[in-house]
Amino acid sequence: MEKIKKDDKWYNNPNLIILFLIALSAIIILSSQSFAVKNNMDAVSILRSLLNHNTIYFMSLAYFIILQTRVGKKYFNFLNVLLIIVYFIMFMSSLFTVFQSFGLAYIVELGLHLVILLYLIYTFIKETKVWRELKLNKVPFDEIGNDMYFYLIAILSIVALVVNLIDASNFDEVCVSLLGSLYYILFGRYIYLYKAYSDSKKIAKEKKKIKE
Repeated sequence: MEKIKKDDKWYNNPNLIILFLIALSAIIILSSQSFAVKNNMDAVSILRSLLNHNTIYFMSLAYFIILQTRVGKKYFNFLNVLLIIVYFIMFMSSLFTVFQSFGLAYIVELGLHLVILLYLIYTFIKETKVWRELKLNKVPFDEIGNDMYFYLIAILSIVALVVNLIDASNFDEVCVSLLGSLYYILFGRYIYLYKAYSDSKKIAKEKKKIKE
């Protein structure tokens, strides 16, 4: 039994998942820029690539690093709101991209960003005043559930990987696609673990009230 616990600890340990995400975000940023330099892109093109394709990884890197500090723990809810705003911008960007350049890869990316956005709202806003004031309780977030949200992210990430690998024209694009899909699966796992933790706390409080 002890061996089984050690074997599955890595994907049930939020602290370890966060460390993986920090490392993965940094690797993706450095890799994509090294690929750009290797392909002899000019400084302006490299900067544009950095801002357009790595924004979410920069935000993720900053988010998870700050979470490791006292300030991050204190302003956890505020950081989550910022994260939701970032993913809303990413979703809108994906939506406009689909209208401009219709393609399977863009559609899958749009679906992935939409699911992550809904999952973030469902997980981090549900117990706040914003949820009640905006009457989000009437939106059927619970119809999908924690497990299904995570599975949707994993499936869409894998589909996006397959599509990107088919369209990839060089090894650099293959590496970036693999790392990006792994990032989204781990990010989905992080949200899943927090939601499971939040639900367990809520159930414990309800049981305590019943006993009293």
